[in-house]
Amino acid sequence: MPATTSPASRGWAPRTAITLLNAHLNLDGIYAALDQHKGALKTKLETDRENAYRSRMLAEILIDIPPARPNRG
Repeated sequence: MPATTSPASRGWAPRTAITLLNAHLNLDGIYAALDQHKGALKTKLETDRENAYRSRMLAEILIDIPPARPNRG
């Protein structure tokens, strides 16, 4: 499986992301529990917070966008 190039993944191994999500359920939970983390992981989480949320937004499937109307020109 190729590595992700998401900006939020800088320094996060997939195993770390899985562990964090299993413990905190979602990105909001991870950041709500930021004080529970220490050392390099806490620093990476703090540094890349904005990128993490931006990447989540980019990865979401948007279902509330109306379909494009055909161009009848």
